[in-house]
Amino acid sequence: MATTADNRFIHSKPARLIALLVAALIALLFFSLWGKTVEQLIAGQPAQEVIIAGQDLKKDNPALTECLATRVGHVDTLKSEGTINDKQYASFKERAEALCNSQNPS
Repeated sequence: MATTADNRFIHSKPARLIALLVAALIALLFFSLWGKTVEQLIAGQPAQEVIIAGQDLKKDNPALTECLATRVGHVDTLKSEGTINDKQYASFKERAEALCNSQNPS
């Protein structure tokens, strides 16, 4: 069983300051690693594309190529008809590409 001295330190001001310092350091670490990405997402900008070892995945996966042509083609049609604006176009296109990539992994 824990002694009274152990409980006193856990509930003391120095222990709380140590916990606050650790939390601040963790938050700083997360911000330094992913801060730019989080800022882009909050601003509604599309995330940057990740290139995997210089591969062109569309050449290796015809189902992916067909899906992208269909889905992104629909989004292009919506934009050309004036149904969606530029910001919506970027978002819809990104989601169409993500859907095709998830349905047709290489």
